[in-house]
Amino acid sequence: MALYSWYRKRIKSILNIEYLDVVIDILKELENLFGNLIKMRKEIKLRDYQEEAVQSVFKNIVKWNRLICLILATWCWKTILFSFIAKKAVEWGKKVLVLAHREELLTQAKWALEMIIPWKKIMIEQGASRADLDSDIIVASVATLGREWS
Repeated sequence: MALYSWYRKRIKSILNIEYLDVVIDILKELENLFGNLIKMRKEIKLRDYQEEAVQSVFKNIVKWNRLICLILATWCWKTILFSFIAKKAVEWGKKVLVLAHREELLTQAKWALEMIIPWKKIMIEQGASRADLDSDIIVASVATLGREWS
């Protein structure tokens, strides 16, 4: 609640807002949301089979120097799993490109990546939304990436 009272004082001192209580309620909700996201990030641990899959991906990349296709069943946390793979790749100094074919999947991927690797620059390239070239991770739609200017 410390953040709440700080925002309330700050808003009152800077702005003359008619609906201050509505703004304060929104800020409280945001504080709760971000607090929960931080808590979730600390609690995420891969299961043994997921950790084994991540290790297998990197072992095969190093051994064969090839692209790897990892196939998992439904409800195996594929989005979180590839976020851990991307984290390791970024730690190795590599750039990461995540491809998806629907807007919901792009948003989901970006959310998961930001939860696992919040200190890296992660951007979506889709339609008119262009990712910066200096991004560590780009989440892109297949259709947009196939365009000439992308």
